[in-house]
Amino acid sequence: MGQPALDAPTRTRWLVALILIGCGVIAAAHIGKVAPAIPALRDELGITEFMAGLMLASISVAAAVFAYPFGFVLRRFEPARVVTLALIWLGVLSIVGAFFTQPLLILAARAGESIGYLTVTLTVPALLRTVATVPDRRFVMALWATFMPLGSGLAVLFAPALLSTWGWQSLWVGSGLNCLIIAIVLMVLSPSLHSSRQPAGVVTEDPPGFRADLLRLASIFGLYAGIWLSVLGLLPTALVEAGTSLRFASIASGIAILVNVPGNIVAAGFAGKGMPVSRSVPIGALGIAVTTWGIYADHGSVPLIVASAMAFSFITGFIPASLFGALNRVGDPRRIPTATGALVQGSGVGQLLGPPALAGLLLASGGASLVGPAAITVGAVLIIVIAMFVRSDPAHDAPRTPRISRSRRAA
Repeated sequence: MGQPALDAPTRTRWLVALILIGCGVIAAAHIGKVAPAIPALRDELGITEFMAGLMLASISVAAAVFAYPFGFVLRRFEPARVVTLALIWLGVLSIVGAFFTQPLLILAARAGESIGYLTVTLTVPALLRTVATVPDRRFVMALWATFMPLGSGLAVLFAPALLSTWGWQSLWVGSGLNCLIIAIVLMVLSPSLHSSRQPAGVVTEDPPGFRADLLRLASIFGLYAGIWLSVLGLLPTALVEAGTSLRFASIASGIAILVNVPGNIVAAGFAGKGMPVSRSVPIGALGIAVTTWGIYADHGSVPLIVASAMAFSFITGFIPASLFGALNRVGDPRRIPTATGALVQGSGVGQLLGPPALAGLLLASGGASLVGPAAITVGAVLIIVIAMFVRSDPAHDAPRTPRISRSRRAA
């Protein structure tokens, strides 16, 4: 167990860890800003449904195609500098994009944003490892999973207020300025964010079987992402069809996305206590299998739909937190961007294939109300089966030791 401690600090720098997670939150807001802006973009610039779909899917396409090989490239560079430059790139493109009047130029800027977003999401976990002690690492890296629902959920919730001030441009400028602000904060912190390189001559290997486990983790993430996007992406439609207003449906959907955050935090706590992936992931998958029926079974009850959606989002938070926490097992910290790339690529594939696959099943069945929940339940069962084959690693999955940590801080 000595090797994992080679690059570990003597105490966890919690404030720095939260700032690093904040980098991911601000980057994820660039995903959430698009959907609320589509009606304004359609009215002002005349973008087509196809163009709107490309704008929504651009980041998922980049993740599905480039995330894993991109991780190989990023591992060659200093993580703190990479994240800082990516945030500046993301911020500048977003602000410049706000002044474009041609849909193709906005789409091109959006494609550029996807590169910045991917760079942030693949590189920050390597930095999180450098600011956490060995006992805290799994908890901190699991906590990283909160960045996506928090960033995209906040963007959806604040979108109506921003749209009423300067239209869709306010979303682009606001998210861009946030990137530049946190990039400045990161520049101030950069000298203290040492490289996560091992001493010369030291060889650190991943635990036995971890590469096979990484493929299983990526497969789980793909299934989870496809299900999550299919369920919550169609939630506004389900609520409107049940008789609610579009405004209510939008607010309820934004809150449902945010409810995923406390689920991630609870799961991170269990990860910090040593719960293996083979136990924590099935908890989320079982929640999927149960709550989906309350959302999409043909009962027409708005309170049941909303309650089921909140429960779905909370309990599914166990899955991404468990998967990111498992990256604690990567032996050489320089390989973390590559391992993260495997998870993100799995997620991108799931986001691209999941919703169309579900829509195809519904179309083939003539819109039968039980087909959707049944198909999602099958996906949840597949997640459980794959998770059961993920190995536990006592050396890296050991529970945190808060008493020791407190004594170190006191010293």
